[in-house]
Formats: sequence, structure tokens, C-alpha cells
Amino acid sequence: MPNGSISMSEVELFKELGTYERHFNQIQNVCRGFASTWLLAVFGGFGYIIANRFQIQGIIDWKVTGSLLALSGTSGIFLLWVLDVLVYHNLLLAVTAAREDLEKKGLPKLDFTKRRVGAFGNPCLSVSARWGISLFYGIPAGFLWVVALVLNFNNPKSAISSAIWTWCVLALFALLFMVTTGRWARHEHV
Repeated sequence: MPNGSISMSEVELFKELGTYERHFNQIQNVCRGFASTWLLAVFGGFGYIIANRFQIQGIIDWKVTGSLLALSGTSGIFLLWVLDVLVYHNLLLAVTAAREDLEKKGLPKLDFTKRRVGAFGNPCLSVSARWGISLFYGIPAGFLWVVALVLNFNNPKSAISSAIWTWCVLALFALLFMVTTGRWARHEHV
């Protein structure tokens, strides 16, 4: 076969890579839907706790319960972010890179990156997709983290309060990791 010519198996592989790209995009959309649902469920839990001043047998007051709920919401959103960005987005980038390698052999080029512009139409303000996705997860998770801090701030010192403070510190590291990981991503086209 002459150099630069394309075999039928390469065309089939190209089609299959397109199928994988659509599949990983769909899975990422499902993860984002779960994150939105998770956030709404946490807000529903807050509504229940605040409306009923929910207490566990007089041991844990409603602020501690609300703080635990906020931290579990933050943790759930972080785990969905891990699944979305660190797993499926990386798989999507790998498939995109494989497709680009086939395009270099002469297959039709599907380059949409030249049409992408940043915020307010300025290409200089363009951000990586990973960072934009991280902000989608990081802003509500950060809000829940702040709620957890506020609700736990005036609690008496106890084992539960200490556990909540420890969880808050760990959640802060998770939030910082989430928001800063995608900001400096290189060679990202998706």
C-alpha cells in the first residue's frame, strides 16, 4: 500500500473512534446530571432539617446534622467530578488523540477547535474544557463546604464536631485539587 493511502480497516477504526467519542461525551453528561440531582437532593435534605429542626435523640442538633449533610454533598460532588474529569474526560482525550493520529494519515479532518472562542468571544480568554467542567462541580461543592463551616462554627467541642472539622479540612484539599487540576491542563482540545 502506498504511503499516505488509507485502508478500509482504518476507515472502520475511524468510525469506531467517533462512536467512542459520542459514548464518553454521553457518560460525562450523565455524571453532570447526577451532580445536579445530588445537589438538589442535598437542598431537599436541608429543607427537611431546617423545617423540622431535625435532631438525633437530642444528641446531635440540627446544625450538626446540616453540617454533615453539606459535607456529604461536597464529597458526593467531588466523587462525581473524579469520575467525570479524571476518568471519562481522560478517556475522551485519548480517543480524540487516536482519531487525530488517523487524520494525519489522510482521513477527513474533524477539527472544531479552531471555531472555539473563549468568554465573550475573545480567543485569549478561552479556558480548557477540564477547568470549565471543574468549575461546574467546584462552585456548588464550595458553597456546600462553606455551609458546613458556618453550621459547625458555633458547635460545642465534641468528637462529632472534631470529626466535622477534620472532614472540612479534607474537603478543602479536595476542592482545591478539583479547581486547580484542570486550570493548567495542556494540549486539550475537547
